[in-house]
Amino acid sequence: MPSSFNNNRYFQYEITLSSTDDYAAPTVTEVSVGLGGLIGVLTSSAFDTVNATNTIGSVNWTASGISASETVKLRIRTAPDDGGVPGLWSGWCGPANCSGSDYFSSGQAITNPALQSGANDQWIQYEATLESGGALSPMLTEVTIGHSEANYDFTLSYSPLLMEVVANQSARVGSVMVNPGTVVGVDRDAIISDSTNFTSTQAGISFSPASCLPNSGPCTVDVYAQIGTAGSYTMVIQGNNASGSYPNGITHTISFTLDVIPPITYDLSLSSSSDTIIKGLDTTQSILTITHNSGADEFVSITSSGVPAGVTVSFSLAPTGCSPYPSTCSITIAFSATSTTTSGVYPIVFSGVSSISGTTPVAPVTFTLGVSELFDFAMAYGPPNAPCTQSSSCSVEQGQSITVTADLTSVTTIGEQVTLTAEGLPWTPAIATGTSCTPSSGAPCSVQVVISPPLSVAQNNYTISLVGRSATKAKSLTYALTVTEGFQYSLVLNSSGGTVVRNGASASVLVDVIFRAGLTSKPVTLTVSGMNGFGTSGVSTSYLPDPPGATCTPNCQIQVVFSAPSSSVLGTYDLTIQGSGNGTDVTSPPAMYQLKVVDPFDFAFALSLSSDSMMVGDPPVSAVAFAGWTQGGDGSDVISLTSSVSPTPSTGTLAVSFSPTCGPGGCIVGLNSTTPTCLSDINITYPAVINGKPCLASTVTFTPSTSPALTSGNYTVTLIATCSSPTCAVIRTATFYLTVGTNLNFTVTASPASERVSTLPGSTGPVALTATLNAPAQPSTSDIVFSLDTGYVLPAGVTVCEEGASCSAGLTSASSCTLGATVGSTCSAPPITFSVAATASPGSYNIPIIGTSGLAKSIPALYLLKVGTFTLTAYTSSNLYTDPHQRPVVNFTWDPLSPFAGKSATFNAIDPAASVRPSAAFPNDPPAPGGESKVYVAGVSSGTNADQVLNAANATLLWNFGCASCTPVTSTQLNSPVSFNTSGRFSPRLSVTDNAGNVCYSITGSDATADNPCYCPLQLSADSMIVSKPPPTFREIKP
Repeated sequence: MPSSFNNNRYFQYEITLSSTDDYAAPTVTEVSVGLGGLIGVLTSSAFDTVNATNTIGSVNWTASGISASETVKLRIRTAPDDGGVPGLWSGWCGPANCSGSDYFSSGQAITNPALQSGANDQWIQYEATLESGGALSPMLTEVTIGHSEANYDFTLSYSPLLMEVVANQSARVGSVMVNPGTVVGVDRDAIISDSTNFTSTQAGISFSPASCLPNSGPCTVDVYAQIGTAGSYTMVIQGNNASGSYPNGITHTISFTLDVIPPITYDLSLSSSSDTIIKGLDTTQSILTITHNSGADEFVSITSSGVPAGVTVSFSLAPTGCSPYPSTCSITIAFSATSTTTSGVYPIVFSGVSSISGTTPVAPVTFTLGVSELFDFAMAYGPPNAPCTQSSSCSVEQGQSITVTADLTSVTTIGEQVTLTAEGLPWTPAIATGTSCTPSSGAPCSVQVVISPPLSVAQNNYTISLVGRSATKAKSLTYALTVTEGFQYSLVLNSSGGTVVRNGASASVLVDVIFRAGLTSKPVTLTVSGMNGFGTSGVSTSYLPDPPGATCTPNCQIQVVFSAPSSSVLGTYDLTIQGSGNGTDVTSPPAMYQLKVVDPFDFAFALSLSSDSMMVGDPPVSAVAFAGWTQGGDGSDVISLTSSVSPTPSTGTLAVSFSPTCGPGGCIVGLNSTTPTCLSDINITYPAVINGKPCLASTVTFTPSTSPALTSGNYTVTLIATCSSPTCAVIRTATFYLTVGTNLNFTVTASPASERVSTLPGSTGPVALTATLNAPAQPSTSDIVFSLDTGYVLPAGVTVCEEGASCSAGLTSASSCTLGATVGSTCSAPPITFSVAATASPGSYNIPIIGTSGLAKSIPALYLLKVGTFTLTAYTSSNLYTDPHQRPVVNFTWDPLSPFAGKSATFNAIDPAASVRPSAAFPNDPPAPGGESKVYVAGVSSGTNADQVLNAANATLLWNFGCASCTPVTSTQLNSPVSFNTSGRFSPRLSVTDNAGNVCYSITGSDATADNPCYCPLQLSADSMIVSKPPPTFREIKP
């Protein structure tokens, strides 16, 4: 649209009709709008030519309505393929360039190189521009773009022939086949007329022929390679069928891997490099080995040079060669010479050439071939060898050796090996073989043989032969041999066996080397060998003195020393000690020695008792000392027993003796791994047997002297067990503690001697412990220690209290005093008391208290402790009569004598003999009040009236008077009323109990028949008095 319309595309028109005539109106039948200068642009869709090497050949189109003002023009652009869609588009191109302003005319020739390159032109798109002057519109009906290709497509295939080639060597490695495919392109020929040409990215690759035409089917070209540098190569072969009609064509590639290896390098070697043959008779051979060093697998052909006339060199392989890859290969070469061959020495050179690279070996090899006539030689006596002084004769001792020399001279050009022997010897074997040499023309040589007559050969003159013998000739000489008496000796050991300790003492044996026979003594060297694995036992052998060590000249001595490190093998080894040297005879039979390898001997040591005590003059004290094997040794170790006493006595001695006795003390012998240990079996006497085997022990006896007497005290006796044999150096000790005392005669008393504790808990008053000396004492003073007698245990709930200490179950050393040495001397310990708990059981307890001083011990003093109850056991009054069994009798009356039923009567203990008191037996007793009996209880002093004086004490007693069919009365009073409920004959009874309810005294009337020493029959007032003997004197009756 013109600019006046602001470039708007759409427009409308408006018509206004008007008239002034009422009868006539204007009419519009047609409106024409003229448009001028119109342009239209059409862009096509993208077109895939399917060929990446496509070129643009022509652009043509068909249009109508064309005039000077109505025109059609085109331009195109191309793009490569990008996965099935167009890639990056080029700019818009015309026939000459791609500036964007160049347009095609239909059928115009194309000179634009961008459209003819055959690259990036697979996709095509065109743009058509239609222009109109306004009157007419041009019309585009068809666009044709011609794109040029090859006239056929194809594929390539490769057939390998070689996977590797030798560097710098041309070789056919394979072939490429061209397989024609579908004919392609827009402008195409009816038949295939363009050949496929081949190139490669790798220099050195060529093709024969350089191209082929697959017009009637596949065609093939051969591939050749000649590359100078070794390595692995990826070969890319490119085929292109471009032609004049199709200057780009189609290109396809195919690749393969080819290894280029360097030429072979190799060495040649001969199994033997020289030999001599007798012409017309002998042959010889040598094996030639080709060794591959590096490079290609090539066949190596062997060549020879320098072969003289008449000599034939033949090979075991045909063709003459082999491939050594990857290691070696061998060829046997045989040499022969005709009888007409000229004698001489010929170097024959062997070389090689490889099949591909023509490589020769690192160095050729030479075989020196000697060609000779039949060998002959002359033999003569050589110079004498010491001790011989003549070339053709000599004297030799039995068991010694001489060396004889012969000189050899070849009488032919080529030599032959000759061996010298001594034959016709007067012993077995009769031939002695010597050395060999090869005499040749101008090169004589010498040979020797050793002649060694044994000790068994007779002393005499002998003629023997010296024989030189080659493979074809033999020569001999006579030799005068004189055999004289030879050197002989013997070995004598100073012991047949010994023991060596691992990592400890060595063992040794002294060997006497004794001259036995011969003209002169010769040096002898000792060697030691053994059985049972001695060679691997780890035991080392040395010889003394050093120097000379293991060698000496008889008569002489050598000490053989055996040492065993900690790694040696334990065991017993049977050894053979032999002598040798300078042709001397070994001992026969050899000296035998048995060696034991053991661990260091060790043992345990203990006593059956560790302590004891005794008085001077008592029988000796004994203990058993036991030794037990723990390791090592061979059973021959001796354990010596000695002793020491500490401290040293001021007077007298303490003798320690052993049984059995060995030397200054005792000993124990024979410990080994099979003997019982016996250490845990104490308190047994010697000898003892454990599990059928005797214990190895010694009885130790301890005896104090009596004149002068051994000082009393505590002695420590150290028993020392010492092992000082070669297999051990061990000291073990055991300690015995012995207490020795002298007799000390003294008495211990406790004051008071008894007491009652009736109120629980409670305690006694102070008890004084006193020691009194009865006989003179040895020391000036003696320390007395008070204690409860051995084995005595206080009753449950009772403890003893020491001054300044807490209460316990026994006395400590704090309860002690020092007693003088004078008869009658006394000493007292601080007072003690006894504490009684509420849980203590009532009863009477005799508590034994002793005094000790060292081993001296007093007779126990009995302290009577009464707990909770008075026991009626002490009767000291004359008014207590006894029955015929010496039991006390108590008379009772009651008042009234004949009580009525339902009334009460009062029992009364009466004193029928009050008129006789005081008596001579008890002069201190006061007169007894009438109507009362005196009843004394333990712990109460004599003469005290129980009813009047001991009311407090009586309060702990219950007096029970009663009878059958009456109401008994229980009272703490001595006399109590008893109620009789009915009339009849009654048998009164009396019982006394403590407050705890324990009956301690019970009597009845006519029933009093129990045989109890604490039983007192009751005498009724109606009965007659029983008069027996005078009243006995009673002190104290102890249970």
